[in-house]
Amino acid sequence: MGGGYAVTAMSSSRRVACGLAWVLLSAVLVAPATASVGASTATPVQRIFGQDAVETSIAVAHAEFPRNGSAHSVVLARSDYFADALAGGPLAAANDAPLLITPGATQSQTLDPRVFSEIQRVVPHGRTVFVLGGPLALASSIDDALRGVGYLVTRVHGANQFATAVAIAGRLGDPPTVFEATGLDFADALSAVPAAIEAHGAILLTNGSTQAPETATFLAAHPPATRYAIGGPLAAASADPLATAIYGQDLFATSAAVASRFFPSAKTFGAATGLNFPDALSGGVFMGTPGRIGALLLVNPSAPLPAGIATYLTALTSPSDSFLFGGPLAVNDTVITALQHPSQAATLDPFPMGSPVLVIGDSNVFESTARIDASLRAAGLDSTVRGIVGSGLKDLDSFWLGELPGLLTTDPAVVVVALGTNDAVDAANVSAFPQRLDTMMRTLGERSVIWVTHVATRLFEVPGGASRVNQAIRVATSRWANLTVLDFANTISSNPGLMRIDGLHFSEHGMAVYTGAIVDAVLAVMNARAPGTP
Repeated sequence: MGGGYAVTAMSSSRRVACGLAWVLLSAVLVAPATASVGASTATPVQRIFGQDAVETSIAVAHAEFPRNGSAHSVVLARSDYFADALAGGPLAAANDAPLLITPGATQSQTLDPRVFSEIQRVVPHGRTVFVLGGPLALASSIDDALRGVGYLVTRVHGANQFATAVAIAGRLGDPPTVFEATGLDFADALSAVPAAIEAHGAILLTNGSTQAPETATFLAAHPPATRYAIGGPLAAASADPLATAIYGQDLFATSAAVASRFFPSAKTFGAATGLNFPDALSGGVFMGTPGRIGALLLVNPSAPLPAGIATYLTALTSPSDSFLFGGPLAVNDTVITALQHPSQAATLDPFPMGSPVLVIGDSNVFESTARIDASLRAAGLDSTVRGIVGSGLKDLDSFWLGELPGLLTTDPAVVVVALGTNDAVDAANVSAFPQRLDTMMRTLGERSVIWVTHVATRLFEVPGGASRVNQAIRVATSRWANLTVLDFANTISSNPGLMRIDGLHFSEHGMAVYTGAIVDAVLAVMNARAPGTP
């Protein structure tokens, strides 16, 4: 599953699989289902999806602009990172354009041929394609290909994601309303896109709970009449205390809060997984277009619905239609049923605000410390991150057994362990890894544990060492019911661009994907609430 990752947990009596993949194994289509939403009104739920994230954006464009040549322009963003596309949602709506995505420059130097074909279908030659981000985001060869068939190409970009969002806002003139959301994670901004479009506003990004200088400069030069901060005090609300803060206890409750504030009586709504971003990128623009103005609600990959989402849906009166973005591997059919019957469905209460999470690991955790900490806190969790360069279970007796008692004083609900890569270097450490893993699990007690697999893209370990270590982690789930495996090794193998040239440490993009995988796994495990011991 290119670009996706799997979170699995297994015990002798049960196996739980939560596929958090971007690859959706089905054809581009819109699949309708009909049932009641709210108290009594019959409402169709249309699933819009494609073979993968790129094709899902194409499927949305087909639903939004079914007639060939009916769009005025196109907005194009990278598919492997969220910031540019989220800020670009209002730009797409303002220019009567679909938002299409294509692999970023770290993955491909060319425009995905399916996207190239869709651009030529949906917008006449001679019109404008807005390309979001600089050449490190989307390769400059994309511009050449588009110009070669007669399109005008306008690059909208800045020095980083914050500056690019400002540049996009600049294309909107002096927007009367600004929505601010953290640029370190995607969930808050996903929910904000339809609201920003409806308010003729722009989306600007904060550096987590700190204001980005680029955003502050824009706000000073173009003071909007209204500012909203989407996300709580650990995110945008603290970055701009003068903005009206809209947030909930977690990402799902924040999504519900945005929906209730801006679409209290909507006749339609959309939904997408809250555990990843690609499917919702184009979906947010779709939900902000005339004839289908409504909220984009974030849900889990399977039922039950988060409590806030169910409450919002139950309060809607006679919605005419609704949409689910993404295929059944991203959001399965139990969610469709729950969306159709929110008043009858069981709901999932959010985990307690401030629930502690401990992340321990090697140099990749060390280098990603600030990003992991900010993302976990943006999700409403109290985070402790401890990364030690060169560490592994080889250091269990000499370091970790002495360090863990102090780290566990916060009584974390979930412990993420990213150790094993450096054990693969030595045959003796590879052989001792399973026993050391069991010692670590006994030390961690009954709390839920997520263990992250890793693999180097350049050989540095003893032959087969990484495979043996990763397999030891996987099979340990049969002994430890509270152990979940985040099998990130598979993601690395199918996406070598996540790694730096040394083949061992993550690139900047790799750190973002790695962080997102950890946060998604933590949320999935906390929502499952299935701790135990062997």
